[in-house]
Amino acid sequence: MVREFPCDNGVSTMTGRLAGRVAVVTGGGAGIGAAICQRLDQEGAQVLVADIDGGAADQVAQGLGRSIACQV
Repeated sequence: MVREFPCDNGVSTMTGRLAGRVAVVTGGGAGIGAAICQRLDQEGAQVLVADIDGGAADQVAQGLGRSIACQV
């Protein structure tokens, strides 16, 4: 099921597009990588947060719904 939600800026976004999919994000422990992880999670994907800093990856993963962290 795809649901649309309006953003604060008036642009609608779709959620659920990635339900049942797995995303691997390298560099997901901070910055743009962490933002990508959050967006993929919002879209319904299961996210593997991979980063050289395992603690940062774990912190990002804990804030997501369906995720796991990995130090690389």
